[in-house]
Amino acid sequence: MSEQLPFLTMSQEQNRGKLELELLGSPEVWLDGQHVLIWWGWMLIRLGRLDQAEVMLQQCGDLYRQLDLPAIPGFGTDPALPLSLIATIRGDYPLALQYGQQARRESEAHRHQPNLCMAYYALASAAFGQGHYQPARHYAQQAYTLAQQRDDRWFMAYCLNLLGESALALGQVSMAQHQYLLTD
Repeated sequence: MSEQLPFLTMSQEQNRGKLELELLGSPEVWLDGQHVLIWWGWMLIRLGRLDQAEVMLQQCGDLYRQLDLPAIPGFGTDPALPLSLIATIRGDYPLALQYGQQARRESEAHRHQPNLCMAYYALASAAFGQGHYQPARHYAQQAYTLAQQRDDRWFMAYCLNLLGESALALGQVSMAQHQYLLTD
């Protein structure tokens, strides 16, 4: 299989699955293209085309590893983040947790705060799905704190909802009510 994209050429040996890359243009052009692929993956998830999104996002991660580059700084730009969401949607919470931990490590190592915020949210969602409500609450609180530092009110609301769900699952009804009221 060979595919030509405006910023790189990919060919895949049939039996080995090894990606061969030839960068077209400058590294900046390649990084812009990689950014497009990540957001294309997010769009495919929204369209319910999880298998296609998963393959493309795994290839994005392979490209980063082959070139020994970190994910582009930003919110949701590490392929492990949408891969964690795909695993969560499918109910594969251990895999979602694995992708979340991978994104957390990478984000911490490269000081990508927006991705780190989302990595903690992915970890919270995976832990919650496994019925581990206290760790879910802890991760959601970390995501909330980072979102608060960025004044990202939209993402703060997501975190507060998960904090409320975790508190409710732990039987902390008044705490859950408090978390839900903060989303107003």
